[in-house]
Amino acid sequence: MQFLCGWFDPDTRDVAGVNHGRMVLRHGSAEAHRLYDRRICGGELVGIAMSEERGGTDIKRIEATATPVAPGKWRLNGVKCHVSRIEEASMLVVFFKTPTVDGLSAAVLDAGLQGIRRETMQPSGLAGWSWGRVFFDDVELTTADFLGTGPGDGLGIFHDHFAYFRPMVAAVALGAAARIHDEAMSDLGRRLDERQNDKVSDSTRQLLGRGRHAIESELLYTFRVCATVKASDARALTVKACAVDRAVCIGEELERILGARGFRKESPVAKAMAALRAFRFADGVSDRLLTSAGGALLRERREGK
Repeated sequence: MQFLCGWFDPDTRDVAGVNHGRMVLRHGSAEAHRLYDRRICGGELVGIAMSEERGGTDIKRIEATATPVAPGKWRLNGVKCHVSRIEEASMLVVFFKTPTVDGLSAAVLDAGLQGIRRETMQPSGLAGWSWGRVFFDDVELTTADFLGTGPGDGLGIFHDHFAYFRPMVAAVALGAAARIHDEAMSDLGRRLDERQNDKVSDSTRQLLGRGRHAIESELLYTFRVCATVKASDARALTVKACAVDRAVCIGEELERILGARGFRKESPVAKAMAALRAFRFADGVSDRLLTSAGGALLRERREGK
């Protein structure tokens, strides 16, 4: 479904499942399930507030903090950036620190709570949903808002969710690349039928062959990762970064076949390329993901896995 969404329009990627709402369904408290499950399964969106200006997606540099003010109650302060769906999302999963325990914590909040302020920004790609900053000013939290067993469970929840979510992003990116491939094939066929071209060059036919093989190979690997990956597995990091990079390269090669027709604003190829380039930064820059993946591989080797 995610592959088909990517082919049709990458901005439809949220119609095929609960996406970030999965964290609430898997890790929410009994009260969170009572408040949010029906809303999530009914189609309301959940935004994820993780990145910060100084640290990006570097978990160790997160500064947002929830401070205890009474038994079972906290106040959250901080600023999150590059948050997708900030206007459309009716719930937010926020990652932050607490002074009471080491490690990261996560909580689900109604996006309309007092103290939550949203500021939009205009992205260069993936513009079908709103993006921007979210400010948390003395937002009240209770024990029931925390995901997992309580403070300190955020890192495990993050890794569990993105081991699932990154293959979904990979499939969307590969679907967008497949659309570019199909558009290039259709355009070449039309030009041959109308006798605008007498033949297709060897280099162009080679591009089409390599592109098709690369898309299908990456998609098969993505299916395999979906079926077997665990949160600590290096493949959970590499699948999105490598699939997006491959999709961008395929798209850049094939869009030249279309010439100026592929650069018109209304062209599905232009939109697909803008989305693919944006995916290189969404969920962390590819180089950072691959660096983390290399570290995970080394740890697995040393531990004899």
